[in-house]
Amino acid sequence: GAAVVLTRRLDMVTEDRDGKTFVWDHKHQARVDPGRSVDAYAIDGGFAAFRIMGKQLYPRFGGVALNLIQTQDPWRVARPMVPATPHRDRHFAEMLWRTEHALARTDLDCPDLWSWPKSQHETTCFGRYGACAGLKLCFYGEAGQY
Repeated sequence: GAAVVLTRRLDMVTEDRDGKTFVWDHKHQARVDPGRSVDAYAIDGGFAAFRIMGKQLYPRFGGVALNLIQTQDPWRVARPMVPATPHRDRHFAEMLWRTEHALARTDLDCPDLWSWPKSQHETTCFGRYGACAGLKLCFYGEAGQY
């Protein structure tokens, strides 16, 4: 019966000369390649939240932009717009509701956290920054025998 609360921190909000408001997200990357990363950001749920919240907060919302900052030589910077995903965005609230209720159901059905479902996928357990900090907990459980 409680509301699902979604919060996001906006890195920057600007208004152009035409009065359109844009939400910006800053990303630091080893290699800036807008053609490769923009679609990945577009499909990310956080950016759907930026678009939906932007439309609710700003009457003349212009969209979401990225400030891609390369962290090594040649120190490239790119500022692409994040493409809209209207079909997915229309279902965003429903997907969020469904996920929150699945978590609540798991919490009720499985009060022992050690018995919760595991992700079991290499891209979740090993992301771009290396292994998940809890990887060995999935290996050995509560006893932590490693």
